[in-house]
Amino acid sequence: MFNNKTFIFLKNMGGGELSVALVLILLSFFGWWETTRFEVDPGMVKTMGPAMFPQILFGGIIIFSTFLIFQILINKSKRSEIVWGKWQKAPLAAVIMLFQALTFEELSTFVSAGITLPLLLWIAGVRLKIIIIVTLIFMIFVYFFFILALRVPLPMQFLPTLLG
Repeated sequence: MFNNKTFIFLKNMGGGELSVALVLILLSFFGWWETTRFEVDPGMVKTMGPAMFPQILFGGIIIFSTFLIFQILINKSKRSEIVWGKWQKAPLAAVIMLFQALTFEELSTFVSAGITLPLLLWIAGVRLKIIIIVTLIFMIFVYFFFILALRVPLPMQFLPTLLG
């Protein structure tokens, strides 16, 4: 399973992706169905209630799982190799996720994610320019979607953390 380059290789057993895609589609459909019963609070925008974000996520999972099924049907290869990368990166990523879990209450989830995301991208070997762009896009997305569109208030820890 390991070779001289210390990479982890797994062999595709032929229908694993198909079964995972079908399970994801089924679970996402039921998750989306459950979100249709969410009630809108009086202060929220009626069209963008609490169900909008989970519905977008479940819809995205359904769409990408469908793309995966199409790729499986088009590709027709029985076996493929999946490269996970160097195994030493997994413990480092676990430590960073532990950092986020331990500090998100103190720093706020927004700031903690802003620290954790670039670190995880760095571990994955992404270039610095892409790390900065992805982190900025993530922060801007969170700000506009959650704070401006859904009117979710920032935690109280957010401003003191930024202002010192």
